Amino acid sequence: MLISMQQDIKQQKQDMLEMKEDIKSTIINNLSEKFNNLELKNELLEKKIKEQSKKLKNLERQCRRKNLILFGVEETEKSYNELEKMVINTHIKISYDTYNIEAVRRLGIKGKKVRPIVITFNTLGFKLNIPKKQT
Repeated sequence: MLISMQQDIKQQKQDMLEMKEDIKSTIINNLSEKFNNLELKNELLEKKIKEQSKKLKNLERQCRRKNLILFGVEETEKSYNELEKMVINTHIKISYDTYNIEAVRRLGIKGKKVRPIVITFNTLGFKLNIPKKQT
């Protein structure tokens, strides 16, 4: 009887070791599967980020194409409206609709040097219609 109990205990130990190994392998397989899934998701997200970065650069380039920069214009204006009227009346010299101009602003920080003026038009076509000699 004692021998049979020892054999039962031995068998139970063996069974427990096998179960332990099975549990370990199951956990490792599950973790590796989850890790592989996360790697795939990460690759997809990186690809999306690259695509969106390219799209953003293209959009920024398209927006900048509608800009016209004027250099050497003295800073006598005191408000945005004065700056807009001065630029339109003295530098563009073509008929315009206020809806054609999106923004007029100075670049940089006010200091000793004259800052350039950036005019942003609503359409590239309107910008291209302005003769270069007038600007």
